[in-house]
Amino acid sequence: MINMASVVAECLRYRNLAREWSEMQSAVSSYEERISADQKQLAEAKESMTLVPHLMEGDRIVGFGGRDLTRLKRAEAAQVLHRWMVDWRAGAALEQVQALRENRPLTVYLQFPEDTKELLLLLRSPLLQIEPLPDLGPAPVEPAPPPPPAPSTDPVTRSIEIIAADVIPQFLAISDVILEMRRRTEPYKTGTAPTRPKDVAPALARIDDPLVFKPDELSTAAALEIGEWWSALPKEERIRFARWFGLWCAYARQQAPKK
Repeated sequence: MINMASVVAECLRYRNLAREWSEMQSAVSSYEERISADQKQLAEAKESMTLVPHLMEGDRIVGFGGRDLTRLKRAEAAQVLHRWMVDWRAGAALEQVQALRENRPLTVYLQFPEDTKELLLLLRSPLLQIEPLPDLGPAPVEPAPPPPPAPSTDPVTRSIEIIAADVIPQFLAISDVILEMRRRTEPYKTGTAPTRPKDVAPALARIDDPLVFKPDELSTAAALEIGEWWSALPKEERIRFARWFGLWCAYARQQAPKK
């Protein structure tokens, strides 16, 4: 559903339908939240499932079905996506997609082994019947993201900022984010204590040592609290949390007594 909704959203974006694009992006976000909730339930049952790489909220498709969409007019790029949706049939076939995620290129392979009522409803969305708007100028009309914070000049902080920006698109569950940030920041130490975000979940604020904290040992009430808080966070806030936790790990390593 995330992959199909993302294709629909990109068709709308190439048609310059900003409001409709935003509406479909909200659908993508809700599907991601559903996956996050399912993963939380699996974690409570001491189970896990590895997610295959997939499109995510905010991804921009620049290549589809062997076509370089950046070399086409926007209306022509929209036609490529719309034609694929019209011709779509469930099966084992893979469709290669080139996309940009926060301006970083990635390749995703779409596969839809079976059709469902939800998928068919997406393909028949009334939003796809809206007439495209004309291009507003020679430059592509892109959704304007919020300006990113200025990069830090401290090498450790800067490295952990890059790690956090890479981890968040790959992991939906906060437990996975915590474990991955701790693992990837193992080489780093800092003597500067990071400032804890003001809106962090109370259960996370009670962590004594980020280096030994185990998300799967949380009580059910604490896990639910954290899960509800995490599912409501936009992507930039998740990156900010991951950065803080990574820096906290680096600070805790610096403070650990030498053996």
